[in-house]
Amino acid sequence: MLGKDPADHTLTVLGVWRPHVDEIVLGGDRETLDACASLADARFLTDDREWLERQCTCDWIIHAESHQLASQALLDTLRSLPRPAHPVRVSVPTAVVNREGNVSGPVRYDARLVRNLPWVDETGRTWEVDQPCFDLRGLWEDGYFAASNGTPRPLPVTETDLLNRVLFPSDFAARVVKRASPIVAAEPVQVAYRSRLQVPEPPLAVASGVDRLLEVEVENEGDWPWPAGSVRPGFRWLHPSGYPLGLEGTGDPLATVVRPRGSARIALPVAAPERTGQFVLELDLFHEGQRWFGCPLRIELNVEKVSRPGGAGGGGLAFDTVASLDEVADELDDLAERAGNLFGTSEWLSAWWRHYGRGELTLSAARSPSGELLAVLPLYVSGRRPLRTLRFVGHGIGDQCGPVCAPEHRAGTTRALAELVTGGGDFDLFIGDDLPAGGEWPGQLVYTTASPVLQLSGLDWERYLASLGRNMRYRIRTHGRRLEEEHEVAFREANDPVEVAGAMGELFALHEARWQGHSRALAGAGGRLHVDFAQRAAARRWLRLTVMELDGRPVAASYNFRFAGCEYDYQCGRDPAYDQSWVGMLLRCRAIRQAMEDGLREYRFLRGGEPYKYRLASDDPGVMTTGLARNTAAQATLAVMRRAQAMPRRMRHRLRPPLSSWPEARSAA
Repeated sequence: MLGKDPADHTLTVLGVWRPHVDEIVLGGDRETLDACASLADARFLTDDREWLERQCTCDWIIHAESHQLASQALLDTLRSLPRPAHPVRVSVPTAVVNREGNVSGPVRYDARLVRNLPWVDETGRTWEVDQPCFDLRGLWEDGYFAASNGTPRPLPVTETDLLNRVLFPSDFAARVVKRASPIVAAEPVQVAYRSRLQVPEPPLAVASGVDRLLEVEVENEGDWPWPAGSVRPGFRWLHPSGYPLGLEGTGDPLATVVRPRGSARIALPVAAPERTGQFVLELDLFHEGQRWFGCPLRIELNVEKVSRPGGAGGGGLAFDTVASLDEVADELDDLAERAGNLFGTSEWLSAWWRHYGRGELTLSAARSPSGELLAVLPLYVSGRRPLRTLRFVGHGIGDQCGPVCAPEHRAGTTRALAELVTGGGDFDLFIGDDLPAGGEWPGQLVYTTASPVLQLSGLDWERYLASLGRNMRYRIRTHGRRLEEEHEVAFREANDPVEVAGAMGELFALHEARWQGHSRALAGAGGRLHVDFAQRAAARRWLRLTVMELDGRPVAASYNFRFAGCEYDYQCGRDPAYDQSWVGMLLRCRAIRQAMEDGLREYRFLRGGEPYKYRLASDDPGVMTTGLARNTAAQATLAVMRRAQAMPRRMRHRLRPPLSSWPEARSAA
């Protein structure tokens, strides 16, 4: 109960409740708590109803204020309530009692009965009861509900005795007395909302007028678990003298429950003041619909103009603007090979841009003093305000995006990207699609994606086959032998540019036969892009396009690449009529075996956590997608992108950029 009325009124109502309940947990001011010491089992200096609820130990909790009294009919119902194992909330009607003892005014549902279970929330079931609570303020306050919206109704005879105890309370204290419970003098919110915040790597300076992403570690030092989805970090800027500058904001809420003594790491985008100088950044946690925690972390920061890529940023790398991919095309493939990423080659990026490029290229490159190409940031900007988006060229269709650089320059290039993203560019939202996992990429993590690999070093086929499960070994050997006994099996390599178009047509037909229109990977603009890129990959001797035939009939096709000592298992197709013969798996096993025999170091199954990949793979480094928002619309976009990962694949495919990583095709000329 919350004691919001005068202490004598609260005492009167509490005395009527006392014989009918097992426990009273009371919150209010000290005067009220002192007056009700003999009746309450626990008393707290707070008006936080949700916190009080968590101090209750009974099977059911009824929320009431000091002017609310259950009817006799409701009290009788309380004794017979069931004990369901699932969360339940019961809406209780509240009727106003006037000075004449009549029920007047509209009936409201502002009292509630709650099954006392951990993590009861608004998603639980809702019941209703007909037995009311009475609002007694009309008995005590002149003019309260005097102008009733309804016709006064006589109080039921069965309730008059209960109300008489409120009107004539002289003897209740003698009949109902409990040993006084101690008042908890400390504000419970100081216990429930106790946190410790720290920034592991606080910046010494921030750029004026731009966003910066801070990694904040939060620890729950209270005794109340923090629920997921409603506790979020926030910031505000203060003058050194302590007055607020008027610039504040909040980040995304906690994705998981943080229990007492638990901790979590949150990414908080912080907008810096336009003014330069020394200021104080105050960080705190906010419980939605409740309050700020009041345990702030204050960091003194210098707000100043900071160098951007295009000058000598990026950890010693000087980045300059590049007008087009053609300017670096001759050197980019070598750099992509050192980076170990086929999707960073000029052939791939150019083909993607020809078929999906919308907006403006924002390319920058770093060179050594001797002119050697060291790193490239292949970015572009598209869309309109307030969702003008910065992304890497190649996203969605390429299985790994990001900067193109040699391993020794990765840290400097990542810092340059962070400066660019947190700088003053003409965009509202940065999305870093499918970046190598484990990197310190700018922005907050949106989601991760599986990307299994098989390490081939030191393996031969028989040793690898022996490492697979017994059932897997049996199927590979049995189906392979059976096909050779029952059919004439042939494998046709189409790795010459003149053979590509015909073999790609067979691949598309087999892929469509498998997916029946439910895959967009090789459809429409995607199909045109792959024919374009396959021709160029064949000319560079990267392509491994193989068609499996049974008795001269194509039954499966694999679309692979070899690049930088790795085989890329990009796409495949198969005739569903031969699914029981495992034609698709046998074709893939053949590619793995050839990669081993040819001395490749890695076989990459690329994005996706399909079960067959984990049967064959040895590791899963994964890829990650990050994002940084500069306005509310961009923040909402990242939140939807994160939640969309739980959708069925067909529903995700209906999303459009920027919500989807899959790009929209460029309009036909």
